[in-house]
Amino acid sequence: MDPLMEAKREALIYFHFNLFDAVYAYYKFLIKKDQIDDKYWESWCKFAYIFFRDCSEAREIIVEPNTQEIYSSEFVSYIKTIIGQSKVGKFNFQELI
Repeated sequence: MDPLMEAKREALIYFHFNLFDAVYAYYKFLIKKDQIDDKYWESWCKFAYIFFRDCSEAREIIVEPNTQEIYSSEFVSYIKTIIGQSKVGKFNFQELI
């Protein structure tokens, strides 16, 4: 693969990681949750599930030690749970609350 194209793909994957991390922090630490927030959170969890289910490159990058140092251990654990769900092919929102 062309090095420039590879760098662009990795940048796009990190963009998604950062987006998921921002939403995770917002939901987990910054708001008082209500029913609407729970639905919003569930939709983001489904998006993350589909992203990691369908992108093997993202699954490989997120488990690299250098990548895990960038994000909080709570966020990494959340992503690992999503990846685990994607491996068995069953989305379980209750595990992600």
